[in-house]
Amino acid sequence: MGFNNPSVPWSEMERVLSGRPALNGGDGPAFSRKRQKYEAPPIARPEKVVPYAELHAHTSYSFLDGASSPTELVEEAERLGLHAMAVTDHDGFYGIVRFAEAAEQLQVKTVFGAELSLNTADLSVRSTAASAARAG
Repeated sequence: MGFNNPSVPWSEMERVLSGRPALNGGDGPAFSRKRQKYEAPPIARPEKVVPYAELHAHTSYSFLDGASSPTELVEEAERLGLHAMAVTDHDGFYGIVRFAEAAEQLQVKTVFGAELSLNTADLSVRSTAASAARAG
């Protein structure tokens, strides 16, 4: 009694019926087993460079502020001969895993950070309340 349909997720059935190719996991989550390991392209590092480290860079994970993927940033840092590079995405460490993998292979030193968005009105109210409590 009933149907003997295979247990195929609806998204997979939709993909097959619409003729779209299967995804290879290349843009999967940072810790996904499906995501392929980063392979560094051959990049010629300049011989003479001024010692410099970029300490404020956003990846494409910082919406409307960063345009390059974490791996593209590391590859460009290597091409320019930077000694180190920091990724400071908005309100989180979203691109850090891919950034660290690429930097390790290309031997670019890393700094991890985040540019935090804070509600300054809320902070000033707390600061005023704390000052009043100390004074009283």
